[in-house]
Amino acid sequence: MAVHTEGRLVYVNPAGVKLLGATSRESPIGKPVLDLIHPDFHAQAKNRIRQVLEQKIQTPLAEVSIIRLDGQESQVEVSGTFLESLDRPSILLIVRDISERKSAEKEINRLNRDLWARVNELQTIFEVVPIGLAIAEDFQGLNIRGNPTNETQDWLFRAGTNSMGSELHFWGSHNLSWISPINRGIRKD
Repeated sequence: MAVHTEGRLVYVNPAGVKLLGATSRESPIGKPVLDLIHPDFHAQAKNRIRQVLEQKIQTPLAEVSIIRLDGQESQVEVSGTFLESLDRPSILLIVRDISERKSAEKEINRLNRDLWARVNELQTIFEVVPIGLAIAEDFQGLNIRGNPTNETQDWLFRAGTNSMGSELHFWGSHNLSWISPINRGIRKD
């Protein structure tokens, strides 16, 4: 997209037409660029436009919300570059829709919060359950941790090796080979 010094769109490529929710390449032409930017981002946009026109530089990518011509709001990344090839100084805007990425980031954050809530719940259960439990803290079952009930049952931290010579670390004086098939053949020193 290209914007003249007056802040109006003078050129929109086919990808820009789709991004803006326009019906044709002509429909956004002449529109003030600030009409397409969410009001929360107007001050930032004005500052970046002034910076490009005065300093003739490229602005770094910024995330902003736009109001498309069909009324929908979208999240975009935008960068502007000074352009003097039109009949007057202009700005070439590179705009990329990031709505799907932002939506995916929100979902990932929600899932991570849910996961940590469940981890905390399970950790609480592990800590307070009145029976001795042990958890392998790695996929190989080489580091095994017991809960506080194990400590009251006279379980002690011990070290040993499995039948393949790998060093094992676990709590307790009992053979914990039942925890993982990898631990079969534990030797206690």
